[in-house]
Amino acid sequence: MKTKQQPRGFSLVELVVVCIVVVAVCAVAWPGARLARSQAGLSGSLANLKKIGEVTGNYAADYEDQLWSFTWHPGYAPSEYDDLQNPAGSSTAVGYQAVDIVRRLYDEDFPRFDDRLGTYWLSMLVLADYLDESLPLEWAVSPGDKVRLEWQLDPDNPPDLNEQGGEGWSAMFAGFGSSYELMPAFFAPDERVGNQNTISQYRASHNFTSIPGELEFGGRRVSEVLFPSQKVHMAERASFFFG
Repeated sequence: MKTKQQPRGFSLVELVVVCIVVVAVCAVAWPGARLARSQAGLSGSLANLKKIGEVTGNYAADYEDQLWSFTWHPGYAPSEYDDLQNPAGSSTAVGYQAVDIVRRLYDEDFPRFDDRLGTYWLSMLVLADYLDESLPLEWAVSPGDKVRLEWQLDPDNPPDLNEQGGEGWSAMFAGFGSSYELMPAFFAPDERVGNQNTISQYRASHNFTSIPGELEFGGRRVSEVLFPSQKVHMAERASFFFG
């Protein structure tokens, strides 16, 4: 008479071996999955930059070879809002132009800010104005810029950036900024010419820029850019996909 056999279970050694195999598979798969995500994000960022390049070409065709940038300056601030029509200096004029665009494309009650320079990371507001697109611009932010993507979700509730004096200019504009930084050569003169100075890095801190009071931003033309394939127009402000 045959006896009924008991079901065979895992021994401790077999269980350990299975666990080791699972860990090994995960260790091999994780870098591959991470690389795939990085490559997908990089592809998305390159698509954004391609769109910026295409719009830049269209802008130049429409505006007599000029490259886009903020262009307001003392004496030229064609705003429909009375409080933005008389900037006292160049950096104030740039701030007024940024506020003017946000008011027209997003919130007409957006507050005015004085004496701030947002040219590096806010210049794509000019493209939004040119295209008459609502804000914030999705393609202004890299897929790898998780912080700025979060800011874009709710521009009406700006983050606490610990600015001097409390909530200020940078926080209010956080949801409208770009991951891509416009290089200074594309919005300011290359060097001082006569009595006309240009921008320079503030000696006390690399986070600040010195701006002559009467500087006129913009005016750079595509035809002035020699060897364009060797020039950087815009670049990601941080390394989101490498390192």
